Amino acid sequence: MRKYLAFFTAEWQQALNYRPEAFVWFILEFIPLVVMLNLSDYLKTSGRLTHSQYSQLVLYFVINLFISRLSSIHFEDNLIDDIKDGKISPSLLKPFSFFWHLLPREATWRLAGLMYLLPSMLVIWPLIKSLEYPKLLPANLIIVVLFLAIAFLQRFFLAWIISIPAFWIDQSKALVHFKWMAEGIFGGAWLPLYLFPSWWQNLARHTPFYYWFYFPAQVLLGNVTEFLTPLILSSAWMIMLYFLASKFWHKAIRYYSSVGG
Repeated sequence: MRKYLAFFTAEWQQALNYRPEAFVWFILEFIPLVVMLNLSDYLKTSGRLTHSQYSQLVLYFVINLFISRLSSIHFEDNLIDDIKDGKISPSLLKPFSFFWHLLPREATWRLAGLMYLLPSMLVIWPLIKSLEYPKLLPANLIIVVLFLAIAFLQRFFLAWIISIPAFWIDQSKALVHFKWMAEGIFGGAWLPLYLFPSWWQNLARHTPFYYWFYFPAQVLLGNVTEFLTPLILSSAWMIMLYFLASKFWHKAIRYYSSVGG
């Protein structure tokens, strides 16, 4: 455990050194938020949304930005390149679990992202100060933190699974694009799922992506009253993704070989 805490400390220092990269990732997520806020304001002004509907929609996108900053995972692109280029070889020879070495690194980047997120709220405050805010219960906040932790691990294990085909396939980055699409249409990252047909919402509810954005946002908005079944489904996905990632990773490195370097 001590060595992984050392990894966390070292990665935290690196995240602070690479603040421009964290800022770029933040801008990529902040600009769509501003666009959607202005679109929602137009729909309200034109009479297509009531003030209550407008408040729910705007808060949904604001909450999603926080969720993304706290639980998103982006290491698969770099890991795929390292596998294909053989740069992963030195890490496999070190006396620690490469599988868990990445976890503290990703956690530090999530914390570093908050440095830009909190001050940015001043920019959009004029757009959100007049909204109808739901009553935030302490129990709901605890539930959201729990689901965000599960979502972070789900996304970590799925990113790991997506990276593993690079041991055999050159164009494995197609799976990265599939993940982005799936979290958009099944997870509500692009639009709230209540804007989709009911059969699509039922389908999404049985995928892990549903619990990445849409479900935590709905809990904070006060629109969820049943938590046990979602917790069971989300936890089951987390455990299954972990076992798949672990099994495929050990199988991949068993047959991996590298020459030169």
